[in-house]
Amino acid sequence: MKKIFLVIGFLILCSAFAAAQNTLPGDVKSGYLEIGKAKFYYEEKGTGMPMFMVHGGYIDRRMWDEQFNYFSNNYRVIRYDARNHGFTTSDSESFSNYEDLNNIMEKLNIDKAVVMGLSMGGLISIDFALEHPEKVIAIIPVSTGLSGFNAKDKAWQEFDKNLNDAYDKDGVNGAVECMLRAWTDGPLRKPEQVNKSVREKVGMMLKYTLDKIDFRLVPGRLSPPALDRLSEIKVPVLTIYGDIDMQGIIDISEKIEKEVAGSKRAVIKGAAHMVNMEYPDEFNKTVESFLKEISEK
Repeated sequence: MKKIFLVIGFLILCSAFAAAQNTLPGDVKSGYLEIGKAKFYYEEKGTGMPMFMVHGGYIDRRMWDEQFNYFSNNYRVIRYDARNHGFTTSDSESFSNYEDLNNIMEKLNIDKAVVMGLSMGGLISIDFALEHPEKVIAIIPVSTGLSGFNAKDKAWQEFDKNLNDAYDKDGVNGAVECMLRAWTDGPLRKPEQVNKSVREKVGMMLKYTLDKIDFRLVPGRLSPPALDRLSEIKVPVLTIYGDIDMQGIIDISEKIEKEVAGSKRAVIKGAAHMVNMEYPDEFNKTVESFLKEISEK
């Protein structure tokens, strides 16, 4: 009998530990939102002005860890995993990333929000602002992509060329290292020059997504794309990028500043693509200053 109680006690302890592993500290709300054939995993924390954080391609919501906790002190912060990323699951169907964001907002009963996105997430934020301008308070595209942009610089073209070869040669691990070198390290640094913990965390997210990716899931594109429509954006815009990122990414940010009336641009020195992870304190202060400015208008 004593052995039975010990076994039961052990199982209860294991169950409690497993539950704790799925619980985040603080007042974090998490769960799944069913949209079409997809179940979107999301997390939210804090109260106040809604603020969405949209992750980059092939990584997930965890890239915003340093921002999620920081901004939840004053804002209602929501982050989620896009289709084919992180914990989100989906079957094959027609979709677009910017409409997924719109549907998530509706599910959470949010009428308007600030949208901050990095890389693919920046592209989504811009497309969303063009398609649903009435739902946007401001956008913060970070190291951003841009729908319709094809003027990739030499390093970017080399990455596109090398990625399939890396995958064919060394599978997911080869693709992960190729992505890390191109984007986390950037075109001007060697791996040993990059913060080790940042590189490891990005690599972990990349591997998690690439291990489960479904290549049937191809998002629909904004038509016409954002490339020639930037002047339509009338909300406050702050673009942020690192000065040692791909030149093509820098070119996009400069184009946005030039074509979106009243937009602002911030450069974080010594950072490549993952600016918010490499320099979280400087990044957070830059964004906070922008948000305070727009809230006072």
